[in-house]
Amino acid sequence: MITTRRSNGFDTTESARGGVDVLERRASINTETAPEREESMEETKARMQRNLDRLLNYDRYSEMEAEETAVIADAPTEEKTETVAMSDEDIRPTTTTTQFIDGDPQIFNDAEKSKEERKSAYRLNAKGKLVVVLYALVVTVILALIVLNTGVLKSLSKDIATLDESYRAQAAAVSAQAAEIAEISSDAYIARFAESELGMILR
Repeated sequence: MITTRRSNGFDTTESARGGVDVLERRASINTETAPEREESMEETKARMQRNLDRLLNYDRYSEMEAEETAVIADAPTEEKTETVAMSDEDIRPTTTTTQFIDGDPQIFNDAEKSKEERKSAYRLNAKGKLVVVLYALVVTVILALIVLNTGVLKSLSKDIATLDESYRAQAAAVSAQAAEIAEISSDAYIARFAESELGMILR
């Protein structure tokens, strides 16, 4: 069985291995702070007055500073001229810069070739033209079939409308005949017809 114990000797025993004393590090006692000089009441008032004056008269102070810098800039200064040795290679443009100025024919030939490649990229070969023609033919046939079907459907709808009207007329005639047959075949009509037309007497 293992028993753990807390030891107060972290500084001496565990400092070589490091990391054990990190959570329980003691604050360093040797930190020294520089003593700050305390301002007197008059110095504090004067500092605050200066700051307030600068804030309120910001434009005037900025103009004064601009004038001071202008005076400093106008003051004659001794100019030091340094002679630097330069070779022709330092001031001459590189060949990459001057290749278009000198008229290098290779560059212009490459540009023309790239233009021709761009133009030729959009051309169709015979196979592509055949595919486009076939596609256009299929689209044309489909559109023609759609137009023909539309015309056939319109003529059929007209025929259906005329047949529907004749059916309604025939149905009305049949219903009128059925009503007439029903009236003729009733017992009251037969008795009345027999008495009035044939002179029969119902017993």
